[in-house]
Amino acid sequence: MKTNWKNIFAVLSLALGASAASAGSNVGWQDLKAACENPGRFHNQIAPKNIEISCEDTQTRYLPTKSGTVDLNVSRSVTSSVISDKYSVSPRTDAIAMANEVAACPQYRKVEETLTLNRAISCDEILAYVGSATDFCMGLASELRAANPDVVQVTEKEEYVSLCKTEESRGQRGQP
Repeated sequence: MKTNWKNIFAVLSLALGASAASAGSNVGWQDLKAACENPGRFHNQIAPKNIEISCEDTQTRYLPTKSGTVDLNVSRSVTSSVISDKYSVSPRTDAIAMANEVAACPQYRKVEETLTLNRAISCDEILAYVGSATDFCMGLASELRAANPDVVQVTEKEEYVSLCKTEESRGQRGQP
C-alpha cells in the first residue's frame, strides 16, 4: 500500500488552518470593540461573530462557624470598718472568691467561592457596554450569584479566625 503524502499534507494543512482561524487573532477588549465598530480597520469585511466571553470570579470570604467561649476573670472585694464612741476597727479589704464568667465569641472559617461561566455575546452588547471585560464579567457573575447561588463552588480552606482571646492576650482599655 502506497501512502499518498500529498493528500495527507493537504488534509493536515486544512485542519491546522481551520483551527488557527477559529482561534482568531489575539486582541484586547478595546480592540474587539473597535473591530465590532469598524471591521475594515482589522482587515475584515464583517464584524466578529460567534463571540463568547469566559469568566471566572473567585472570592475569598469568612463564614461563621460554631462560636467559641472565653473565660472572663471576675473579682469581688468587700471593705469593712467599724466605729463607735469608744472603739474603731480599721478598714479591712477581703477578696471574695467567684467563679469566672463564660462569654461567647465568634469564630470564622475561610472559604474560597468560585463561579465559572461562558456566555455568548454580540458586537451590539460589546459596543453598548461601558467598561472593561473584567467589569463585564463582574456584572455577569454578580447577577448569576444572586439568581442562582448553587452555581458557586465553595472550597473550605484550613484557615480560621477566632475572636476569642485568653485573659493573657487581652489588652488594656482601648486596646485589642
